Amino acid sequence: MIDGADPAAYDPTVRRDERRAVATGLLPAAVVAVGFGLAAGVVGVAIGVGLALLWLRLRVELVATATALAFAGIGGSSPLAFGLVACGVAGLLAVDLAATWRSLRPLGAFVAVAAPLGAAAVVYPDAGGRWLVAVAVAATVALLSYGLHRYQLLSLGVLGEETANGAPGAGENDGGPR
Repeated sequence: MIDGADPAAYDPTVRRDERRAVATGLLPAAVVAVGFGLAAGVVGVAIGVGLALLWLRLRVELVATATALAFAGIGGSSPLAFGLVACGVAGLLAVDLAATWRSLRPLGAFVAVAAPLGAAAVVYPDAGGRWLVAVAVAATVALLSYGLHRYQLLSLGVLGEETANGAPGAGENDGGPR
């Protein structure tokens, strides 16, 4: 870290010291490896194992992005392989969410949103209409991500209650963009 840098700045690396979280995360990582194996054989399994090792050192959102790019790169077209990879990535996200929040409520909300979206993407295999599912998934994830972001800002006290109601709050200025 650079001297004078903000200690709360985003750091892409992570240390997974808690054995329980690592052990729990190995199951979804194995599901990802099996999905890649179905899509690309031994090379796919090697990619899945590499992504599992990547998950041990990097933040989960970077691993999810790398997984999506790797699946698109190998040309995975099997709905079963796609479903296994998607469920594995959702499992990794769920493990990280549970470890970060130390509560089952956000995990329950995540499953309630992710399960129907993932099921729709797997069940609707028509390539011509899959873009509709992709747009719906992207819009839902974007909306829920923004809602979670606002909730975190309010729960951490970065924004005051008056900001939630539309009036300028702590840390915001009245003069527009900076």
